[in-house]
Amino acid sequence: MAGDRNNRATLIAFSAMLVSLAIAATVVYGTLLQAEEVETFPVSGRLFIRHQLVPGAYVVFHPVDRSSCQGRCAVALTDADGSFRLSTRERSDGAPAGDYIVTVIWPDYACPIDECEVTGSLSKHDRLRGRFADPATSPLFATVLLEVNYVNLSTSGIEEK
Repeated sequence: MAGDRNNRATLIAFSAMLVSLAIAATVVYGTLLQAEEVETFPVSGRLFIRHQLVPGAYVVFHPVDRSSCQGRCAVALTDADGSFRLSTRERSDGAPAGDYIVTVIWPDYACPIDECEVTGSLSKHDRLRGRFADPATSPLFATVLLEVNYVNLSTSGIEEK
């Protein structure tokens, strides 16, 4: 019984930490000055890890040209079937057209948060061990076109290297 409460508390704490990271990424990648809104285009897709669809992973599109995002990154959480719809300003509104570095964090809720140091790496809680978590090193890329977009993200071939 106590284990269930600890797992639930761990899940809540980890989810709050991921939301905080997404907010921090938004602030870091640009200013929040009021500016003319950039048009977004619908982006949906699926996430594959080792040829398997992945539920519950956080997907973030970081613009290669940071000036185009107005301080916002497009984000999504994959559904139970591994599908996602990007959101930039509103739910499922997509992303501005352009080239993106894609980051993915797939939380491992089996690892309690209290096992990490506060300043420690989140990679301990990521089933992908941080391999795709940093926009500076992620090998995943996508392009959003001036139309409805469908993107299959796959780590196949990348992870084996």
